[in-house]
Amino acid sequence: FGARYDRDGDSRAVPSARARSAPAPHAAPLTGPIRRIPLTSQPSLPPQPLSPLDGRYRAAVAGLADFLSESGLNRARVEVEVEWLIALTDRSLFETSPLSSDDKDRLRALYRDFGQNEIDWLAEKEAVTRHDVKAVEYLVRDRLSALGLDAIAELTHFACTSEDINSVSYALTVKRAVEGVWLPALDAVIAKLRELAVEHADAPMLSRTHGQPATPSTMGKEIAVFAWRLERVRAQIAASDYLAKFSGATGTWSAHLA
Repeated sequence: FGARYDRDGDSRAVPSARARSAPAPHAAPLTGPIRRIPLTSQPSLPPQPLSPLDGRYRAAVAGLADFLSESGLNRARVEVEVEWLIALTDRSLFETSPLSSDDKDRLRALYRDFGQNEIDWLAEKEAVTRHDVKAVEYLVRDRLSALGLDAIAELTHFACTSEDINSVSYALTVKRAVEGVWLPALDAVIAKLRELAVEHADAPMLSRTHGQPATPSTMGKEIAVFAWRLERVRAQIAASDYLAKFSGATGTWSAHLA
């Protein structure tokens, strides 16, 4: 590690911080008591965004909130719970019968029409359960009762652990945010760069190498390079797989098989 850390080595090794000499005599020492002001004495700020994404950049990322917000996640959780119920009844498991097309449409309306009423309901329920996925389960059960589908209410969340619901929900929300919001925004940037590359195709520009003036280029050519790079990244992102886990608490389908 070098002489500095070799205490048995060269006596010229740099001494540790503890062994170094005291501050120079001309450094004025601190005198008098140090007044400590507790943070709680600071005046409260008006409601603030927690990060710049909810502050100065809000307008630029607002479209992502439909998918990547807590409410967007809860809507996806309801979707996963509902589709799991439909999958179970489609297979007539546990003495059930396949639901009619009308019943399936009414069930799917639970997430298709997910809105402020559901958001408020979940907030109140989670204040009691202290468990976000459990609150979603209770919401689905409540709506099943309202739809007259109490007979299948006990199948809600059957054989699932919370991470089954979360994992699929995260995959759905990220996929939809990327494909529905982020990629179209990137496409607009690429299109604008391509437009600028053509517009400035003949605009001369001095190139440099090792910090020295070198051969000439054009502004259009340099912009075109960035457009091509972004197109390459876009293709890689568009080809991404959005994987999820749905195999029970230990990943072995134990509850499903039992």
